This record gives sequence, C-alpha cells and structure tokens, in this order.
Amino acid sequence: MSGFTEPKYNTVFDKDIGTLYSFDPYEIQVIQFGGRYPIASRKSEDEPYWTNFIPEDRFPFLFTVPVINEKNKKAEENKYLKKYLKLNDELVRYLGAERVALVKKFRWREWFMLCLLMNGGKHAESFVQLNPALSFLLSAHAMFHPLKSKKYWRSVRSLILKPRKDILAYFGFPRREAVVTLFEKLDPKFYTPALFFWLRKELFKRPELIRQLSFFPSINAGVLSLILSDYSKHMKFELLEDISTCEEEFESPLSYFKLRDIFRMQDALKQYSVDEKVPMLRRRTQIEAYHDMLVEKLNDIEDQVMLEYPKSLLENVYSDKIIIEKIEDSHELKAEGQFMNHCIFSYQQDLLKGYDFVARVIEPQRLTVHYREFMNNYRLMQVRGKHNSDARDEVVEMIKDWLNGKIDFDEELEERRRLADEKYQMKLFEEVPMGVHGNA
Repeated sequence: MSGFTEPKYNTVFDKDIGTLYSFDPYEIQVIQFGGRYPIASRKSEDEPYWTNFIPEDRFPFLFTVPVINEKNKKAEENKYLKKYLKLNDELVRYLGAERVALVKKFRWREWFMLCLLMNGGKHAESFVQLNPALSFLLSAHAMFHPLKSKKYWRSVRSLILKPRKDILAYFGFPRREAVVTLFEKLDPKFYTPALFFWLRKELFKRPELIRQLSFFPSINAGVLSLILSDYSKHMKFELLEDISTCEEEFESPLSYFKLRDIFRMQDALKQYSVDEKVPMLRRRTQIEAYHDMLVEKLNDIEDQVMLEYPKSLLENVYSDKIIIEKIEDSHELKAEGQFMNHCIFSYQQDLLKGYDFVARVIEPQRLTVHYREFMNNYRLMQVRGKHNSDARDEVVEMIKDWLNGKIDFDEELEERRRLADEKYQMKLFEEVPMGVHGNA
C-alpha cells in the first residue's frame, strides 16, 4: 500500500490474506479479516499515520452492496455495480455465508457482532443464533474495552456460559425468567443501544410492562416504542396488535414516529392558542390522517414574529453535485414546512436551543435536513422530501459528507446560489396554498 503516490478511488479484496482495501485521493482504509477478529485501520492527508478505527457503516463496512431488483434490472449490466456485487460475493465466501447472515440480522453494531463471532467460534455462533438480544448486549463490552484486550474476550467467554438471566443481571436488567422470555420476543432488526437503555429504565420504573408485553407473540420496533413511551394509552389494543405484526414496523417504528410528531405539533399549536386533543386511535390509517391534519393546521398559522436561530458552523454549499442552504430563522422554517408539506416547523423550540439545526437541499433532490451537534460534530437526524417522502441514498451520502466537512464552499458559484434562490422562491410562491403567500 505504500508504493502509490496519487491513489484513485478503488476498493479491492485480497482473498489470499483476507484483507479489504478502500482508498481515494484523501484516505486509505484497510480491514484485516485473517486473524481471530477483524482489525480496521486507516490513514489520511490530515493524519498521515495508521490508526485503528471502528467502522460505523453496515457490512461489508467499506463499500455498499448494490441491490438488484425489478426496478433496476439494467443495473446488472453496469460494470461498476457488477464489480461490487462480485467483491461482496468474495468477502462472503471468505468469512462464511452463515456467519455473514448472522451479522446482517442486526442493524447496529455489526462490526462488534462480527468480532464476537470470529473470536468465539462455533459456540459464539450458536449463542448468537439462539439469543440475538443477549448477544447484542455482550457486544456492548467492545464499547468499553479494546477489541484486542484479553480482559474483554475473557469476560465475553465467561458470560456466554452463564444462565441467561445472569447475563441480563450483569447488564443491569431485572434477574427474572420473565425478562428472558421478553428478550426472546425482541426482533434483532431494530436493536439499538438507546432502545436497550430505555427498556432497562422502564422495566424498573414500571414492572407491569413485563405483563403488558407478554400479550404479544413477537415484539417489533413499533409496538415496543409505543408502549415504552406510554403513547399506547391513546390506542386501542387491536391497533397495537396490528402494529406488532406489521412488516414495516419491524424495520422502523413508523407509528411511534408519527405519534411523536403528533404530540410535538400539538405542543407547537398550543403556543398559538390552538388546542388539539389526540383522540383514541383504532387504525393505522387514522394515525396517518390525524398527523396530516395537524401538519395542515400548523402550516396555516398566520405570520409570526421572526425569530433567529443559533447558527451551525457549516457553510452553505453550491456545487455542480449538490446545493445545500441552512435555515436560520423562523420565517424560513415556516416557509419550508409549507413548501414541503411536513411538520418541520414543530421543531422550532429545538432549534432555538442551539443543538438542532435544519437545512434545505435544492438540488439534486428537494429535501429538508434535520441535523444535531454532538460532541463537536454534526449528526444527521433525519432527511425528508415532500410529504415526508424518502431521500435517495446517493443524496444522503452527500449530505453526510457535508456534515463531516468533506464538501467545501465554492465562492465561484455565487451566481449559481442566486439562481437557486430565485428558483426556490418561485416554486414556493407557486405551490403554497392560496391565502398564505404572505407567510413565506
């Protein structure tokens, strides 16, 4: 790796030594899969020496596996996509398809799960297969001990051999068989560290939760988040039962997010003397309809005094690939909510505190970006298109690059900024409802 002088973008897997390389003109990343556990290291222009790091992306960590489906069959003919499909196949064959399948059951901590599986061997694979939730807890050790640490691996091997309720007690959960049964029902697609902290806290505060959750044969992200948040008191049991079997709710707690937005909008409307009481909800379509009704009410509020928000340190971006502009006052935020027909205006109080920020993407896809300052960095919280539609993956990646300071402001594109602003104002005037143009 030390022989080249001007590296280009490339990703290569050397199956003879089990090493994955990814490099561009600014950074080299390497993952060695040939040892008892994987090791990730990198160096860059800013740090021209090798340092270990923890990959945050999903497996295979250094590149994204293309998805071939009915909508993009022609993509199979694309040499670029074919290369990464082949690269993924080689990596899966090297590590073992069963092991990779276990890792991909999880959406978080895939790196730590792979370390656990590689170091623990067949016994660890059996444990992860039978106890995915407890395996996720065991991977928490890697957050506090280096993966090379003998202390970490000794502790993990010791815990795997203990009774499951003892493992739960080690991580601060109630030492009860009922909690073991509860963990068996949790689907690994939605495990997150924050969710387990939340569950542990609520189990001690509200012991009746164990009985309440026992009525569901399986527990997905949607129903668990609703019950932990106590939003479920606004819902009939048949609705919770429907959510617990909804395939979409296994991937993400969509109903919980809708209810959270509903209560956020309810609080925002109270500031303008509009009192909306959440009705008893019986169907998922009713949640959607009530949410959209509140969005309309919030965005129809008459003009208010302009409030300036604390500013993030990021610069606006005007480039040939993407245009991003920060939203820095209440009039701009209100106009964004009207134009995009979503509830971003309900986040005003969070923006005033100076930890949350909002920006708009003009091109290549019209989007609203919500990001947050975290430990002197910026973290993407959510990105939504019109009517809360999804953002394209490649645009999300560019937004993340902007948050990480990898896209620079170009002063030569000032004319592009002016044209973009005119284009935005024209669209805004054309598309907001009649009678509210003055609010934009």
